[in-house]
Amino acid sequence: MGVFTLKTATQRSYEDVLARLPELLKAEGFGVLTEIDVKATLKQKIGAEFRKYKILGACNPSLAHRVLSADLEVGAMLPCNVVVYEGDAGKAVVLAIDPMQTVAAANPVVRPVAEEVKCLTLFTDGCTDFLFEKVIGKGPMDHAKCVEFWGEDAEVCKDLPS
Repeated sequence: MGVFTLKTATQRSYEDVLARLPELLKAEGFGVLTEIDVKATLKQKIGAEFRKYKILGACNPSLAHRVLSADLEVGAMLPCNVVVYEGDAGKAVVLAIDPMQTVAAANPVVRPVAEEVKCLTLFTDGCTDFLFEKVIGKGPMDHAKCVEFWGEDAEVCKDLPS
């Protein structure tokens, strides 16, 4: 499993990551529109015990506008879900859909936005500190790291510091 997600196991607690995540998302232009406490919901609705697990529905209005202007059906995939759960080792695990593994990536008009979202928000080695590398305390993203991953002509890298 996990072929369609980007995932990282952190060395931080669930509470720490969950507390920092909205601010980190905001720094990249995303707001948290929804928050689903899966543990509490399962307990309330069916009496089931479950690990700490929250789903944050995040949206970047500029990117949402671009993608919806190109293809209204992509709205079925919005907002972008970012999941935080407590892993077996007691540390937070963070995951989200890999936008390059969705049908959006097959649409030539939407694909550049999917590429940008992937680079802005998720775990790809050599690509980003924008969100999850900040959560787990790695260094900042720069133009060289982005180009190493995406290539010299990548639009998503053009405004990054050297």
